[in-house]
Amino acid sequence: MGLILKKEIAINCIIGVWEITENINELLSVHKLNINDQKYFDKITNQSRKLEWITTRILLKNLLSENKKIIYNENGKPFLSDNSYKISIAHSKKMVTLILSKKNNVAIDVENILSERVNKVNSKFLSEKEIKSINSKNKTAQLYVYWCAKEALYKIFNEKNLNFKKNIFIEPFNLKKEGSFVGNIISQESTDKFLLNYFFLSNYVIVWCSK
Repeated sequence: MGLILKKEIAINCIIGVWEITENINELLSVHKLNINDQKYFDKITNQSRKLEWITTRILLKNLLSENKKIIYNENGKPFLSDNSYKISIAHSKKMVTLILSKKNNVAIDVENILSERVNKVNSKFLSEKEIKSINSKNKTAQLYVYWCAKEALYKIFNEKNLNFKKNIFIEPFNLKKEGSFVGNIISQESTDKFLLNYFFLSNYVIVWCSK
C-alpha cells in the first residue's frame, strides 16, 4: 500500500502515514542503507521491528524528499541529526506514522481499534472521572483515543516519571470521525495544558499534538 497520507497540518508541520504491505526485501530495494545503518539493521532480530525501522526511514524521505538521519537520546526520544525538524514516530501493526515540525515540539501516537485489549486495562490508565466520561456506544474507539492521547502527551513532555492515571488527564469530549480536545499534565514541577487532535483512518486512530 505504501504512503496513504501526507498532510501539512500547519505551516512547516507535516503528518505522514504509511501502511506496510511490502516485505523487507521490497522495502530495502527502494531504500539503500549506508554501512552504519546496515550494521544496526542486521542486529535487529524481530522481523516486525525490521519492517517498522526501514519503513520509518522511507516515510521520512517521502515527506521531506531527501534523506535524513534519525538519532535517539538516552530516553529513546527521536531527533533528526541536523535538527532541521522536530519529529515524533509511532507504529501499530501495519501502520507507521510520523509528525514533523520546524518550530514546535510534536508528538503522535497510533493504535489499531479492532483489538479489545484496551477494555481490560482502562482502569490502569484512566481516572474515575475519565472512565465515567466514556460513551458506551463507542467505548473501544474512545478508549483508544484516550490511550493515544496520553501516549502523545507522555512523549511531548518527555519525563519518565509521569503516570498515565495520576499525572495525565483528558477533558471530556464527544467522539467524532475527527476532532480535537484538551489534555492536561499535572506534575510536581508544573501544570501544562495541550490541545490534541485526532482522526480515524481505516481501522486505526491517530492522535497528535504540537506545542
